[in-house]
Amino acid sequence: MFTIENGLFKFDLTDYHAVLGLPIKAEGKEIRKRYLKIAQALHPDTCKAVSDSEKRAANQLLSKLVNPAYENLSKDQTRKEHQLVLAQIGKRLAGEANKITIGSDPARELFQAQGNVEAVYQKLINEISTHQYASLKDVLIKIAQLSELNLVYLMVTQGQNINRNQESQSSNSNSQTGTQQTNQNSTTPEKPKNPYLRRGQEYIEKNNFAKAVLELREGLKSNPNDADIHSLLGFAYIQEKQLAMGRVHVKKALQLDSRNKVALECQEILDKINPDNKQNKDTQKKSGGGLFGLFGGKK
Repeated sequence: MFTIENGLFKFDLTDYHAVLGLPIKAEGKEIRKRYLKIAQALHPDTCKAVSDSEKRAANQLLSKLVNPAYENLSKDQTRKEHQLVLAQIGKRLAGEANKITIGSDPARELFQAQGNVEAVYQKLINEISTHQYASLKDVLIKIAQLSELNLVYLMVTQGQNINRNQESQSSNSNSQTGTQQTNQNSTTPEKPKNPYLRRGQEYIEKNNFAKAVLELREGLKSNPNDADIHSLLGFAYIQEKQLAMGRVHVKKALQLDSRNKVALECQEILDKINPDNKQNKDTQKKSGGGLFGLFGGKK
């Protein structure tokens, strides 16, 4: 019913943060406060719309977009899982920044921000979200603008993280090996990114976790000690509800790299899941399938 093709929606992902007009790092209390404000504006009993058709449109926005967004972001577990997917999209975007077309003025402003990305991002989110649901005919336009802001934010911040990691690794390597290593590097070509890892990330971004598992398992055959592959494989297994396999690969990833961000967040998710606990299973069923259906597709 609602078609949005800008920003993160282009990746077959429902941008819950854009729907609620929230920054990607928003936490529980902020999410609930924002949801209640939007729900009051759209609910048939409190909506300021005059005509019945407008009230029906407002109710559709509430039930089809706003409520599902709140359902996914209000729970710590589903929010963390969603943010893992966003981080993977950000890493991909950071490597393809020259291919990304930025369409809105706010997104361009954020992309050109120098050294104060967080402050500019928060300011622009606030400016758009303040009147996000004031006019029903403009709601989808503003959601699209917010999602493009989120896309640029992920691209820029993940790019900064990648650059910092590369600089840190380069500094450590130089301090340990000195001039001899420098001479070796001058004749050694840069190691290409593992194609299985790249394709696995792309499948995860599209919520195709079964194919991600297949790609990443193939990648392990030639790179059995790659912490990034193990961590993503663990995440994909968790999404497929194969928790035992997920634990195996998350554990292996942390053995290889105790600071691997994806593995650490997966471990936190696994620690909250007790597959032998009937009450937990019942809760997952009531919430729409637990680890399934967390990342909406195209509308």
